Amino acid sequence: MQDRTPRPDELDPVERIGVDEAERAGATLVEQVKNTVGVSVAVRVIEPDGVERSMGKTRRIVDRRRES
Repeated sequence: MQDRTPRPDELDPVERIGVDEAERAGATLVEQVKNTVGVSVAVRVIEPDGVERSMGKTRRIVDRRRES
C-alpha cells in the first residue's frame, strides 16, 4: 500500500491549521474578549474533544469562597 497525503477533512482541526495558527487564533480571541467585554481572559488552545462532555445530569457547583 502506498503512503498518501491525507485530505484536509481527514485531519483534526489543529493539524489542519497548524500549531502556530492555533496559537494566533487564541491570542486573537483574548484580544476580542478584552475589547468586547472589557475582561482579561486566559485562553489555552487544546485538541478537539479535549474537554470532557457532560454525561447526564448537570452537577450543582457551590461557591464556597469567602466574601471580601
